[in-house]
Amino acid sequence: MVPLFVLKWIPMSSVRIYAFFLSIFLFFSSLELVLLHQYHGRRAMNHT
Repeated sequence: MVPLFVLKWIPMSSVRIYAFFLSIFLFFSSLELVLLHQYHGRRAMNHT
């Protein structure tokens, strides 16, 4: 874990912005994984 003095030294606004972008990145990456999984599943069903 990050020490408390490091969290106090970093401005809270930058932490919020970083967490905001990180959550957006995780959301889109998981969405892309789900779409790729469904796409490959359809291709596999079409081949059979």
